[in-house]
Amino acid sequence: MGKDGDTHMDLKVDEQELTRAMGVAVGGVEAPTRDLVAGATRRGRGLRTRRRAAVLAGACALIAVGVGVPQWGEGSSPSASPGVVSPGTNGSGPGKVTIPDFSKLPKGPPPPPPGEVQRTGRATAALLKELLPRGKVSGAYAGQDATAEDLYLLFARLSIGAPPMEQEAQINVQSAFGPGSTHEQLVDFYSCKSRVEPGEFCRATNLDDGSVLLLFERRNGELIERNADLLRIDGTRLTAGAANGADVEDGPVVGTKPPLTLKQLKSIVTSDKWTLYVDPEVNERAKQLEPYEPYN
Repeated sequence: MGKDGDTHMDLKVDEQELTRAMGVAVGGVEAPTRDLVAGATRRGRGLRTRRRAAVLAGACALIAVGVGVPQWGEGSSPSASPGVVSPGTNGSGPGKVTIPDFSKLPKGPPPPPPGEVQRTGRATAALLKELLPRGKVSGAYAGQDATAEDLYLLFARLSIGAPPMEQEAQINVQSAFGPGSTHEQLVDFYSCKSRVEPGEFCRATNLDDGSVLLLFERRNGELIERNADLLRIDGTRLTAGAANGADVEDGPVVGTKPPLTLKQLKSIVTSDKWTLYVDPEVNERAKQLEPYEPYN
């Protein structure tokens, strides 16, 4: 890929920003990591061919039943003390990131603060819309509420543009991803070698607070998929993706490039507005978002 002028322009900006701060093995047999990682941002459950998000296949302990996470943005944050180093690339050679230490985070689910409730899938889609760059026209919203099976997983998607050139963007929010994982699993997961093929772009960096950010772009024929995958120091994972297709993973291709740059995807996942619990009014206001398709 490397010769796409728009991509290089985006990455040049990203490089300036990110200079400050994005092989699971089972029984000794290396699994097809690229496919497994892709599966971690997709969800099946009969939603056409969409395989939405939850966990790295073959590493089910990442988000296990009964594993909780402290409330996002509340309480004391864990320090980003040195953990396990994971290989990354910066466009010019190998780099490395340090995985935060999640060992001291509580494992049980936190109660909501007084007067607050869990964010709905619809409110997740509404926030994704709010965080789009100025001038981006969106529609065809969809989302998934947390369920008994996936208590701390939220998913939303929307289309950008007008028919018949609508392109998809999506967000997955997973709490407990850090504390529900081992360092070894996270090292594999937040490695560029598990995300892209040779010649595709990927950069892994630590942000100022110790969070880990992966920015990468993949190609499948004419389909171009861009992703920002953030592992926050509170253990929450946020991954935003966009493609030049009507569906991020499956197409068909409807444009020459994705509707969002890597810099814009980074801005979405690093927003401090992503919280698990919200005032009930947030969910109530989101009911005005139309047209909306619930995935539950």
